[in-house]
Amino acid sequence: MKKALAGFYALKLDRLFYRLWRYNPIALVRLYGHHAFDRRFGVLTRGYSDLRYEPTPVSAFEQFVKALREEEANLDDFVFVDVGSGKGKAVLLASNYPFKKVIGVERYEEFHQTALKNIGKFSKSKYQCRSIELKCIDAADYNWPIEPLILYFFNPFSVDILKQVLSNIEVSIEKHPRPLYIIYYAPIIFRGSPWDRRRLFDESARLMVVRAENDFTLYRSSYREGDEKVL
Repeated sequence: MKKALAGFYALKLDRLFYRLWRYNPIALVRLYGHHAFDRRFGVLTRGYSDLRYEPTPVSAFEQFVKALREEEANLDDFVFVDVGSGKGKAVLLASNYPFKKVIGVERYEEFHQTALKNIGKFSKSKYQCRSIELKCIDAADYNWPIEPLILYFFNPFSVDILKQVLSNIEVSIEKHPRPLYIIYYAPIIFRGSPWDRRRLFDESARLMVVRAENDFTLYRSSYREGDEKVL
């Protein structure tokens, strides 16, 4: 199986696999859920793109929050950053929870502008976090807030870009030790497949796996209470 996947990847057919996957029954149910969300709140988050855009399902985000709470992460203490935020679906979902702040980081101006419109349309009565910020910037050039962080990745980048982003995160943790969680969501990527970019996070000396599910992996920094006192 692994040899077959490696050959598939070597022929650069992973994008073809992704396009075909869009139309399997599970994916179609998710697609219906995206449409229902947009109709309910009068926003436009749905749509697939070869720029690696796909909205986050509501049910998946609820699983992430449940996992964080089971790890006893107090959401009020954390800034939530969606890395590769696209049209802002995960930013909208995060605003429903009492994070200290919610930030979306998106490189593409087209998606960024759509996300700004969605934030403006989304029902303010849904917000538990009222500090929301959208940044149109390459994630590799973004300076991470020095507060406790929850970083969300929906399988957003090529390996080269992801390596740079991860390196910047590791430097930030070293300079400013603090609690940090990473949620890496990859719903169609088999663990250990050639295009499973989670291996970069698995190999990081600054991170440890605290939850590994079929669709997502939750990582935590090696920070411990009192580490900042050594600075």
